[in-house]
Amino acid sequence: MNTKVQSSDPRVSSTSSCSCSLELPQPSRARRGPGGLVEALTVWLWAHMSLNSVRHIPLFLVAATPVVASEFTILLDTLWQSLQKSSAFLTFRSLDLDLRPKFAYNSVWLVILPAAAFALMPPRLPGDFPSHLFPVEAARILAPELAGKRVYSSDQWGGYLIYKLWPANQVFLDGRIDLYGPALGHDYREIAAGAKSSISLLDRYAIDFVFSSSASPLAERLQQVPGWQLIHSNPVSTVFRRSASTRLITPASQLFSPSGLMKAPPSSEVIRENRP
Repeated sequence: MNTKVQSSDPRVSSTSSCSCSLELPQPSRARRGPGGLVEALTVWLWAHMSLNSVRHIPLFLVAATPVVASEFTILLDTLWQSLQKSSAFLTFRSLDLDLRPKFAYNSVWLVILPAAAFALMPPRLPGDFPSHLFPVEAARILAPELAGKRVYSSDQWGGYLIYKLWPANQVFLDGRIDLYGPALGHDYREIAAGAKSSISLLDRYAIDFVFSSSASPLAERLQQVPGWQLIHSNPVSTVFRRSASTRLITPASQLFSPSGLMKAPPSSEVIRENRP
């Protein structure tokens, strides 16, 4: 679109023609074909995974942001084309086109400044999980004794114990509860609640150590049941060990499924060793 202002003065006419002449870019075309389909499927995939697990939300944002920005740019270009007759909007559009290259060069500093700050003042990364929320002290002290043993804990603590002790030992379960199935999830809740069946379930799964919070129903129940010994306690966690007089001897092939997850051995293959 070319707009010319006529004047009796040739200089004014020439200057006005140059300053008001503006060619608006044609709106870009939305991507079609395999490329656009791949982008759409990628965004939908990560959106679905984000709805199932919070840990996937950052990946969803990384995948979706370029696609959303591209579509928003197309929408703005279409909007500018529909507002060509408005001189005020044309003025803002002209400023946008003039300043865009400068902003593009300055945006490099958004990468350079954080990188320089990170290099000059590296952040102090934590060496471990928060000790007021996780059994940090218990895992550190009992690590040698826990090697090769079967450990029950909450699902949140299970992930921490995997982080600290894997592959020396296996936990009952962790935060990936959907991988273990509803049956194991039901047994986990029964044990955590200190139900009547909790002790028999600990026997069924041949659990050697129990990590629980200090004020949990399970901790209170184990303190009252013979065969379990309190070996560690602090304001965060308590740890119980099955006493030698009730140690369960289970064939190693029955302790874990082929994928490495803990499973219950058949009751016929569990031998209870009673010692005086």
